[in-house]
Amino acid sequence: MTEEPWPDGIEPSKVVIEASAWASRFMDDASETNLTALKAWYDTSRENREAFATVMFSTPMASNVREQIEQALGQSFPSAHKPTARIIPIEAGRTSEPRGEGRPHQSIRPGSRRVLKIGVTTAACAAVLALAISVAPPPISLSIFSSAEAQVYRTGHGDIRSFDLADGSNLTLDTDSRVKVIFDSARRHAQIEEGRARFVVKGDERPFTIDAGTGRVVTNDGTLDVAVGRDRRVDLQLLAGAADLREGKEGSDHVARMLTVDQSVTYSADAFEPRPVAAPIRDTRNWPEGWVDYRTIPLADLISEANRYAKTPIIIDDPALASRGVTGRFRLTDTDSFVKRVAELCALKVTKKADGIHLSRK
Repeated sequence: MTEEPWPDGIEPSKVVIEASAWASRFMDDASETNLTALKAWYDTSRENREAFATVMFSTPMASNVREQIEQALGQSFPSAHKPTARIIPIEAGRTSEPRGEGRPHQSIRPGSRRVLKIGVTTAACAAVLALAISVAPPPISLSIFSSAEAQVYRTGHGDIRSFDLADGSNLTLDTDSRVKVIFDSARRHAQIEEGRARFVVKGDERPFTIDAGTGRVVTNDGTLDVAVGRDRRVDLQLLAGAADLREGKEGSDHVARMLTVDQSVTYSADAFEPRPVAAPIRDTRNWPEGWVDYRTIPLADLISEANRYAKTPIIIDDPALASRGVTGRFRLTDTDSFVKRVAELCALKVTKKADGIHLSRK
């Protein structure tokens, strides 16, 4: 049987045909398996990404299917059939290795072939027309055609590191922390998965959103600390500028609280019920330099915080000492100086052994 000719005699490139095959395929089956296979193909080359973006612009598609594709690829695509793309969640920029086939299945249902050819021809005609009569492309930055890959920033035990982000903002990570950051033409977004981070956000027309547990912080020009502890509690503190806290649920724009400079806020990572911290036991504003001021803290808790940075563990030999209250300013990242200061304040003896640094009564 003779293959139906392409409309207007325009023969598209192989990669545009493949991109259109993907778009057509999702008219039938937007399964997770197909989304994973699409991502594998999409990530293979810039040529694939540009062809797919062009096809997505010209192809009519159900909004829920388009959103699934955008989330899977971590990229918002402009469309002649929808308004400017909205912000999509950080999960879209997942960095797990794609599984499945890296090319679309060649079998396309007969009813889909017309859709495929319309998408291919429209994409090809748009390119030819722009070249032939010097018509500018849609008023969207070319950066939308590059994949919006999530950048993962992390620190190991005892490390505090600072990173300059692509938008001019700065990110400082505390020990044992992990944050994902994704930028594209419409959004600046971060997700703190564990640990503590300080964001110094540079002003931009795109809002900077930070997901932490069940909450989302939105700022455009602010400095703030965001932490997700091992106890699954989220702690926030705005240090400068302005920011608001919202429920992180997709589609929720309700502003739960405008953050106030130097006012700590906490909530469970699993239940969004934010509340202010009336009298914090610690002043952590200088944590990037390793310093923390404690109003009063049990010795066991202070040692636990210092052990987050210590290469050699600090051990309290006498359990009765654990509840003793300690007040002062400590540099947790300098283990030797920290131990010396604690020993002086609490009249303790320091003994270094193979298994750690021991504190006991004199």
